[in-house]
Amino acid sequence: MGPKHVALGVGGFVLGALAAWAVLPTYQKNPAWKPGAFDKRVNELMAQGHSEDSARRIAASIGRQKYGQAEMTHRSQMGKKAAKKGRS
Repeated sequence: MGPKHVALGVGGFVLGALAAWAVLPTYQKNPAWKPGAFDKRVNELMAQGHSEDSARRIAASIGRQKYGQAEMTHRSQMGKKAAKKGRS
């Protein structure tokens, strides 16, 4: 393998990393972001083959069963407010 092949391999790796970064949801691009229980559940569901939208809906449904509609609405509002301020 010559330098041309090494450069192509490194370039492909960098391009793949950038593509993976672009696919991440916006909240995960924050280096201080740590997944909460909701995000962990969404990631588990996505690993099982659900789309992100479907996984978020399923996780919200599970949360509503566990905490009730009012508590999930409150948590959703707090999460949106934190995301708007760039805290999550």
